[in-house]
Amino acid sequence: MLALGARASRPLWRATCVSVTRAVCGRIIAMSRNPKDIAAEALELPLAARAELASQLLESLDDLSEEENDQLWAKEADRRYAEYKAGNIEAISADEVFARLRARKK
Repeated sequence: MLALGARASRPLWRATCVSVTRAVCGRIIAMSRNPKDIAAEALELPLAARAELASQLLESLDDLSEEENDQLWAKEADRRYAEYKAGNIEAISADEVFARLRARKK
């Protein structure tokens, strides 16, 4: 399970598709981890810890330039399209997406 220490001015670890670094016994170690596994572990955290983690992850995105952000979204769109073309995911119509959003507001 992921452990969160006291809030630092900089996150103790950052997740990317390649690796995760985290503080262990006062030193930083790097290891390759699957982001889905990390997310599953993070979802087991108590609400306050998940909120802190979400805040740290969102803050880490502020470091990206607009160009880097655009590149990441383009890569994600390509990945999703490839998954769709391979038959691994199904498309959802825009009407259904907007209906779901309207239902969430109620």
